[in-house]
Amino acid sequence: MVRPTFKAVFKQATGESKGPFRYQEKLATRPTLPELTAVPTGLGKTAAAVLGWLWRRRFHPEPEVRVSTPRHLA
Repeated sequence: MVRPTFKAVFKQATGESKGPFRYQEKLATRPTLPELTAVPTGLGKTAAAVLGWLWRRRFHPEPEVRVSTPRHLA
């Protein structure tokens, strides 16, 4: 199975041609989730959280990351 990159998932979900901000991609692709992320208003925190979680859970290339990502997002 070919897994899409986070950039591809982000662009398709948001319609943004430029792709995700660097912090959004880093949040989705790093091996572990941070305990806290401080980002100013209007810079896509909701997209970072939701799309980062979705990509990690469904498409991350490492099975360990997919399994360790929580099943529910609250």
